[in-house]
Amino acid sequence: MGVTVNHQEWFDQQAPQWDEKLPPDVLAKLQALIAKAAIQHGDVVLDLGCGTGVLFRWLRASVGPAGEVVAIDLSGEMLRRARLKGEGVPCLLADGQHLPSSDTAFDWVVCNAILPHFPDKHQALREIRRVLRPGGQVLICHPKGRHATNAIHRSIGGTVGNDLVPDPDQVRQLLRSAEIDCSAIRDEPDGYEVWAYR
Repeated sequence: MGVTVNHQEWFDQQAPQWDEKLPPDVLAKLQALIAKAAIQHGDVVLDLGCGTGVLFRWLRASVGPAGEVVAIDLSGEMLRRARLKGEGVPCLLADGQHLPSSDTAFDWVVCNAILPHFPDKHQALREIRRVLRPGGQVLICHPKGRHATNAIHRSIGGTVGNDLVPDPDQVRQLLRSAEIDCSAIRDEPDGYEVWAYR
């Protein structure tokens, strides 16, 4: 582009065509991941880095009428499109490294395709821990494997060229330093999952 843009600007620019880049197999993987999480009716869930609200319908179905889903994203354009999904999810414009939420507010924090984009991953994870209730759970995921995701970011270059999915050892260290306990990591060509809890 020849012009340096920050993450908010970059995602604003990507928002109009974002959903078009999500093929049916990716959507199926994401739906299966939310089902695997076994989120309970009545839970309060934070969709952190929600983008255009791809996960909203499955998260809303998981929490049921007694639960709540809250969405946060850095991009106003992504949130505008997320609101159009019509799922009744409150969408907040905020930096995930400084969450506008009270302590212990959530049973779950779901981070789909967002962890690499935090400049300070430790700070982001500390904030996730802060807003989780004791025993609350975290899902960090990508519908493609770590190597494929990193290759895509490198090929795009610019703002996201160095936004890389950490390897399992790095993730365990980041979680440990944020005082979050890691349950399991799946780092395979067809997907990346980190399951953890406070």
